[in-house]
Amino acid sequence: MGATDIEKAELASYQLKDVAQTWCKMWRDSRVLGGVPVTWELFKTAFLERFFPREMKEAKVEEFINLKQGSMTVRKYSLKFVKLSRYATPLVSTSREEMSRFLTGINGDLEEDCRAAMLHDNMDLSRLMMHVQQLEDSRKRRGVRLVDSTSGGVSVHPSSESSLIVEEVPVEILDRQVKRLRNKEIATVKRMNTWGTKGLRTGAAAARGNQNPPQAPAEGVAMPVNPAGLTDAEVRASLA
Repeated sequence: MGATDIEKAELASYQLKDVAQTWCKMWRDSRVLGGVPVTWELFKTAFLERFFPREMKEAKVEEFINLKQGSMTVRKYSLKFVKLSRYATPLVSTSREEMSRFLTGINGDLEEDCRAAMLHDNMDLSRLMMHVQQLEDSRKRRGVRLVDSTSGGVSVHPSSESSLIVEEVPVEILDRQVKRLRNKEIATVKRMNTWGTKGLRTGAAAARGNQNPPQAPAEGVAMPVNPAGLTDAEVRASLA
């Protein structure tokens, strides 16, 4: 905006509030008494020494170096990465260094899929962040497990689709007989045991416990069919 160094310091002082405003007034008064004009560089150096000492800056740099996604979403991790990178500009001085360090903190499986995307000529940090976020959202919709490389844990994002699979099993009829009791007929059939322990239980069905599937009768066992609604005694008498 074409402001001089002295004007920049003046404009910055107008933005301060509360404790910072009180400190600025006292500091400027002391500079005036000394006869030295308040330039932007003098103001910035004094302000940072007072409100952001070297120890605090070093702590932010260390936090940036150790930053990992962990249980955070990609969006939250990206925002924290950008915020902390301001304190460690020598570590991310080029676009390639920015992207490489960003992917270093991403969870393992996402990092592997995005390393190739970083090699594109037109790729930068913003595009890479968007790409990783879209990949994470896609995996959540499909119910893919995301591995947290920092703790070795697994976070499961369930799919919105039904996880119960029903399978029809064909049955082979070996024999069929009809026996007459008084004026009623009773049909019996023999079938092949094709069930065994076959069956699929996934998702919500498997979560109900490790229950064994119902066992089918052994091969050749007669299975009475009772369409006539006979009593147990009548059925036993017809089969005797």
